[in-house]
Amino acid sequence: MNRLSKIAAAILIASPALAKDQPTNFSYEDVFNLEYASDPQFSNNGKSIYYVRNSINKMADNKRTNL
Repeated sequence: MNRLSKIAAAILIASPALAKDQPTNFSYEDVFNLEYASDPQFSNNGKSIYYVRNSINKMADNKRTNL
C-alpha cells in the first residue's frame, strides 16, 4: 500500500469519529449524498494532489465526476 492510499484510508477511518452530530442510522436515500475520491495524482512539482470527486445525481440517475 503506497503512502497516498494510507492517507486516504486514515481519513476514511477517522471521518465517522469526527462527525459526532450525525445520525447513526443509514438509509437508502443516504447513498445519493455520498461522495468519494478516486484516481489520485501528484502534480508535476509534487506539492499538490489532484483527484476525481465522484457523486450520484439522483434526478438524472447517473454518476457525476469533478476534478
